Amino acid sequence: MDRAILLMLKEKVQHDPYHALSPYDRARIYQAIKATPNAHHKNLYLSSVSIWHSKHIWIQSSIASTMIKTLASIQLYLQGEVKDFITEMRILEKFSRKTPIDDEIFFSVLGMIRTLDLANGKDIFNGYPIDKDTIDAELGPDNIDPTGCAIAAVAHGLYDDDADPARRLAFWQWWLDSAVPAALNTSFIFP
Repeated sequence: MDRAILLMLKEKVQHDPYHALSPYDRARIYQAIKATPNAHHKNLYLSSVSIWHSKHIWIQSSIASTMIKTLASIQLYLQGEVKDFITEMRILEKFSRKTPIDDEIFFSVLGMIRTLDLANGKDIFNGYPIDKDTIDAELGPDNIDPTGCAIAAVAHGLYDDDADPARRLAFWQWWLDSAVPAALNTSFIFP
């Protein structure tokens, strides 16, 4: 991926009044990664580090041990171990239907579920047609990408008027400066 694209997106986020990175722009990054060797693993890595970045939200919750175990399982999968994630998926889905649940924890758990969907071969947006006008709020829980869930958790809201712009800006700067380049530069060579 051309570094200029990442810089352009970072500039775009910085100047957006809500500091948002649209699903279209995220899809552009996922598509660029798809053109590289081991793309599936790179997108899975990017999704899992996005959820890990929201750990301060869920680490004290009753789902923390499952989230940590699931992230550890994903890391083993990325190292070549065969995993099916059925048990983790059932626990997370059951927890996500539990009421009451804070929105931030809900989005973190949903992001993990969407990451497991990705591990199980589903498309990053579940085939939802993403265009320049697509906004996160129209995607719904079945179509939002794991990183979209992570930003909703970290910024305390999915909608522009609800989310904390400073938290959004910090997340997207980290994601564009560190997470995406790390995913692109990881080789995932298996024995």
